[in-house]
Amino acid sequence: MLVADKAKGYPEKGEVIAVGPGDYYGYPALVPTTVKIGDIVIFSKDRAMKVDLKGGKYYILRERDCYGILEKGEK
Repeated sequence: MLVADKAKGYPEKGEVIAVGPGDYYGYPALVPTTVKIGDIVIFSKDRAMKVDLKGGKYYILRERDCYGILEKGEK
């Protein structure tokens, strides 16, 4: 999952701009990703890797390191 680096403060939140196919979580079969591009997620910077790509700053994190997905209209 790739999240735009726009949020400052606690808790961190950002818009999902890319997702992978899922994770194995220790299981033999792939568990599909549930977050979608455009979702606003709450996460901790401590569990994310910050990268600079094409002039933008982003966080890469695993879906399991997301605390939640905000519903439309929530802040």
